[in-house]
Amino acid sequence: MEPGNLQSGVLSMVRSTERLILFLLFVSCTFVPLYAMDWAITGGPISFFPLSDNQSVPDGLYGEVGARFGITPRIELELGIVTQLTPVITETIGASAVLGLDLLGDIEPTYFNMIADLGMIYLIERDTGEHHPMISLRISPIAIGNPFYGERGRLFTTGLLYDLSKHSFTMTFSMVIENWFLSRWD
Repeated sequence: MEPGNLQSGVLSMVRSTERLILFLLFVSCTFVPLYAMDWAITGGPISFFPLSDNQSVPDGLYGEVGARFGITPRIELELGIVTQLTPVITETIGASAVLGLDLLGDIEPTYFNMIADLGMIYLIERDTGEHHPMISLRISPIAIGNPFYGERGRLFTTGLLYDLSKHSFTMTFSMVIENWFLSRWD
């Protein structure tokens, strides 16, 4: 082996080792906190009701599925995917990121709670290509359950979306949003 090839081979091995160490550090920093906090699969239907003629998103029934993480005893982070279900399935798709505050007490041990959420929803209409970045504010006046029982139902969730591109408001309503907690392995 020539000296130049030996040197590049050693450098390549050192870089691979550095990448492996960084990857292991990233994985350990990522999954250790997930085990330590409450997290859940979340999902539910959302109905959109435009409040002006300058309609921001097509009205209809949408579905949201994602994950919800308890990042402090009273604050939760929800990341999800939103898609239109009716009248045309997947005509409008998008993503959401929401911070929730449990108003009546900690996520656990509080069995009955109220939750206020603030976040962003980004929707794309597939047929027109329109993009809708929206600020989301919603409240769940009744939340029943907690991580100890493995699930929580959020009832009568009402929200308001502000479309940043069209400067219009849309009201949302969900009869129930379900959280299935997966963080309790014991």
